[in-house]
Amino acid sequence: MTYSVEPSNQEIEQEFQKKRVYIEQLDIIDCDYTEKVEAINDYLRAAIDRATWAENGDISMQSIQTYESNLKRTWKLQKRIVMLEKKNEPSENQGKMIYYKCQDKNVEMDSVYVPDFFKNGCYHALANNLEIGWHPQYSELIKEESDSWKI
Repeated sequence: MTYSVEPSNQEIEQEFQKKRVYIEQLDIIDCDYTEKVEAINDYLRAAIDRATWAENGDISMQSIQTYESNLKRTWKLQKRIVMLEKKNEPSENQGKMIYYKCQDKNVEMDSVYVPDFFKNGCYHALANNLEIGWHPQYSELIKEESDSWKI
């Protein structure tokens, strides 16, 4: 059961202003504004539901960790497939393909049904922590970008 609701326009704008890494990852693969708004929606809603479910005892910390591990495994496999199938494509296109394939792939949590926004929001949380990335060279590009912010 979901407890979250779609964020307001003000909450979305506030999230844009925070310059989160998961949004920067979408910038690197040239996602448009609508895709970024969808990502913010998913990220915020997943964070609320994850916290509420854990607080209520609906899911355990072990379930969350296992789910994140499954997401990372799915991401790694999708990335390998894209890098083989699209090796001659520009890196941005490869990154978009990885992103879309992960969003399209269903990943279940134990015996709990999780909505798509939850899965996608958890991917964004992992991307925000640089545990995964969409662009094939995401870690180098994020580092370059963050170094330029310090100037």
